[in-house]
Amino acid sequence: MNFINLGPIGTKEDGDLKGAFHLNGNHFIIHENAIYEIESIENVKQSNLPKFIHRLIINQGANHPIVGQTIFQALQLVKSNFIDSKIDKSQLLNISLEILQEAKVLEQEVESYCALEKKLIQTDIENKGNSIPSIRDVTTRCKTVFQKAHHIQLLINNIISLFYPKLIDYQSEYETFLIKISEINPTDSVQFEKMKSWSTSMNLIREMRNKLDHLNTNEVSVKDFYFDSEKDPRGLYIMRPSIKLDSKKAKLTRTDLSKVFPNTIYTIISVYQDTLAFLINENLPADLNLTVNEIPEAERENKWVKYGFWSANGMRYI
Repeated sequence: MNFINLGPIGTKEDGDLKGAFHLNGNHFIIHENAIYEIESIENVKQSNLPKFIHRLIINQGANHPIVGQTIFQALQLVKSNFIDSKIDKSQLLNISLEILQEAKVLEQEVESYCALEKKLIQTDIENKGNSIPSIRDVTTRCKTVFQKAHHIQLLINNIISLFYPKLIDYQSEYETFLIKISEINPTDSVQFEKMKSWSTSMNLIREMRNKLDHLNTNEVSVKDFYFDSEKDPRGLYIMRPSIKLDSKKAKLTRTDLSKVFPNTIYTIISVYQDTLAFLINENLPADLNLTVNEIPEAERENKWVKYGFWSANGMRYI
């Protein structure tokens, strides 16, 4: 496909072109601040009509952390011919793009909540009245955040299955993958240790989603703004909205949602990035003598693209 003949795509605010890839018969271009999909129009008869159209699919691009950690990281590791030919690269990119789109919605939910909470607190301070702030749909917001995060967990399972069919199923816990992969391919690599460190957080996301979905109030408790007599004997100390989990599989002491929500995004996207690097590293042909390692931050072309290919003698492949 000749990008020169496409004409202007996007706006000046989108910034410079940073990358492009082909998927499902269409092309995608990544600017600094936007991603566009380019689609051919079949059976165009009039010469004055364009043969291609483009649509904005995400109003964030290579400069955004989530974009860099997902689709840009995947392109960095998939664009070469290093990966075992048995791995379906198109499907890997397809799932990675879906994860990016889900993460974008998750991020919007979190940003919307945090902005509302901040606004209500500021208004309460300014009013100095006898009222207390309130987010009446706080439990629904919790459900949405953890449902989205859990869906990304399931998509990560789909990526794992591309590399290890039948090792786990779509609904498997992340810990199950770690146990089974260590049984068939024992490793104490730095990457595997990183993945093990995420196991507790992944289990927490799963349990939050399950308990909130069934509203098991004996194990999960969501609170709106409330007075805390332990902080102030007069009962005038207002606490932020928070959540507590106490189940057999996971526990979280009462923690402000303004901390839990952003940490959930960070966790699930970091798990995707670290897991992808591990999977590709474990499935490189032995005769290439290459590994997937972390790129020192000072040497990264994109600060969010953490992994790249390295030779046995320590030379980096761009």
